[in-house]
Amino acid sequence: MNKKLVGSLTALALLTGAVSAHEVKADAIVSGNTYKITARHSGKVLDVARGAKNAGANVQQWDDTNGTNQKWTVVDTGDGYYKLVSVNSGKVLDVASAATYDGANVQQWDDTNGTCQKWKIVDNGDGSYKLVSAVSGKVLDVAYGATNAGANVQQWSDTNGTNQKWEFTKVNDGGNTNPSDTTPTTTTGFHTSGTTLYDAKGNPFIMRGINYPYAWYKGQEDTAIPAIARTGANCIRIVMGDGQQYSKTSLAEIQKLLQLCKDNHLIAIVEAHDATGSDNIQDLENAANYWIEMKNALIGNEANVILNIANEWAGSWDSSTWAAGYQQVIPKLRNAGIKNTIMVDCAGWGQYPKSIADAGQSVVQSDSEHNLIFSIHMYEYAGAYGAVQNNIDSSLAVGAPLCIGEFGIKHTNGPIDYKTIMSYSQAKGVGYLGWSWKGNSSELAYLDMVQDWAGTQLTEQGNAILNDQNGIKNTSKSCSIFD
Repeated sequence: MNKKLVGSLTALALLTGAVSAHEVKADAIVSGNTYKITARHSGKVLDVARGAKNAGANVQQWDDTNGTNQKWTVVDTGDGYYKLVSVNSGKVLDVASAATYDGANVQQWDDTNGTCQKWKIVDNGDGSYKLVSAVSGKVLDVAYGATNAGANVQQWSDTNGTNQKWEFTKVNDGGNTNPSDTTPTTTTGFHTSGTTLYDAKGNPFIMRGINYPYAWYKGQEDTAIPAIARTGANCIRIVMGDGQQYSKTSLAEIQKLLQLCKDNHLIAIVEAHDATGSDNIQDLENAANYWIEMKNALIGNEANVILNIANEWAGSWDSSTWAAGYQQVIPKLRNAGIKNTIMVDCAGWGQYPKSIADAGQSVVQSDSEHNLIFSIHMYEYAGAYGAVQNNIDSSLAVGAPLCIGEFGIKHTNGPIDYKTIMSYSQAKGVGYLGWSWKGNSSELAYLDMVQDWAGTQLTEQGNAILNDQNGIKNTSKSCSIFD
């Protein structure tokens, strides 16, 4: 039994009776038929990223490749709502975690018959439709009104924007008539789509990790790295030197560190610390040149290494300078054959997330791999009470993944809303990395998480970041490459 959806400016008129495919008109959608769903503002289609079939795979807009990951079967649920079923996976269009807030991510998920998987299809009267979530009353939306392939799809309050209007085009069958044009279902390493970071098996990966100051305390790694793993952390950000300010970390040292991480089931985020706070493009170039010199530690390790080019480069609160620097060095790294996911700290010593909102999309577009994650260091400015949620939301709105690359429970010039950092990161699928394991100067010793390199005794900060209900022990999940 098919149900016919007849065009209406405000509602659905459901007609009972057998309806054949040829009866579909411009103002009618038929339950049981399969459609491409096109964003009016961009001409891009609703797409399951990289043709993934797993629950939790991100939904985005993409160029029309005629892939099955861009074809959706409309299924009437009998209550005025519809499910949209991916032909590629059999999974349904879903508001992640049944969230009701603006900006909640949209993904594919196993059919649970939940309201977060039900959509009202409302005719706009102009050949397009709005898709209204039953769980929130919000509409399907292309984030930021972006027009590029890969822009994230989310839910948002109804603004009547063209980025919230969708055109349904019936397809003759659910098959893929041009499989060579589909995005790949597998990859050799970490990759990003929309606001989600995926591992090499195609599963979402949310960083829950700890910073480790290797460059200043060489010789402790055999003790410290296994101890960090025992906390439940799933990743570790390792401070290294490119030789400009700090002793140059050699290729052999990097390779040893990466092997220790692998042995302990930790994803490694490697960073060069020498350009911290600099606005000089040459310092960023030096960091990029260092990684090109060390590329043999990166190439072939795309599944377990993420490249944080330079810690807190761009000290000024200047979005354009920051963006110009990364637009210059990212292509250089890619041209050298480095395909690892790249992490970029925001401007202002990592504490000016407005740089991401202002110019982050231009940085993303400079990356030929479109494989980039932004990082905010949330101390007394970016992590201030009342600032955390907006800083995270405005950064995610760019359509790229986000990590809180450093944070603590307090800092020099004010308190840090660390509980909100952890709870809101958990709610939004954002990674976070506590600063740091041990070794801070005496005036910043409160940032140490442990009393000794073996981690036998936690500090106040260590207890907070590890044991909070939204802390590492309670929220971290090991990367699936280690399963």
